[in-house]
Amino acid sequence: MSDFALRMGFSALVGLAITAGIVLAAREYIEARRGGRPIDGKNIRLSLSAIGPNLATYILVAPWWAIAYQSVAASAPQTLPINAASLLMAFVACDLSYYIEHRCGHQLRFLWRAHHGTHHTGDVYNIPLAYRVNFVNQFLSPLFYIPWLLLGLHPLVVLGFQLFVFHFQAWIHTETIGRLGILDRVFNTPANHRMHHSSDPKHRAVNLGGVFMLWDHLFQTYCTPQDDVSYGINNVPAPTTYSSIYTAPWKTG
Repeated sequence: MSDFALRMGFSALVGLAITAGIVLAAREYIEARRGGRPIDGKNIRLSLSAIGPNLATYILVAPWWAIAYQSVAASAPQTLPINAASLLMAFVACDLSYYIEHRCGHQLRFLWRAHHGTHHTGDVYNIPLAYRVNFVNQFLSPLFYIPWLLLGLHPLVVLGFQLFVFHFQAWIHTETIGRLGILDRVFNTPANHRMHHSSDPKHRAVNLGGVFMLWDHLFQTYCTPQDDVSYGINNVPAPTTYSSIYTAPWKTG
């Protein structure tokens, strides 16, 4: 498979994930208008304000990560062929890396404060919240995927699935989709991820998977979806300024 075909295939996957988020965002807006519910524009602007810093940081660091990925791959003792088996292996491996990265972001105090806690500052669960991501992520996230390059996976394959697993999160940040039965046991769904964003301290590090719930079941971090979930960081007021989405996590213990 050519590099061009890989780029086109992964662009389609990532584009599909982003499109699903846009469609659900429109659905959230329409349902709120039909139900006469107020739309919290300030909250939405706070979440979307993180896109700019992330794009600027990505432009700055992406070339360096591309060089690093290629260098690591070149030093691998073997190079795996790109076929159905290696693509499946890469998908599962990148999903595992996402789980590990995500768990570290919750359980390592510095990473929680300097990186992942920003995503949990929202007390409204909606599609824009998916993009309330600290730009520090751009410096740290790729580190968790380097082991698969050493095993011989192609850099474009690792990068492609890394981006897909990340953008898969776009559609699950919504309350417009209820429980999905058996799918909630297998995949990361809105019902599962709502528990992950619960402000209840006992839910702080549950349902950490990217696409699959496999790792949560395996490592006992799975929490069955429940109703009436409150969102945000326990005992930390929801941010009201653009800077406070970054500083609020530092107020946690």
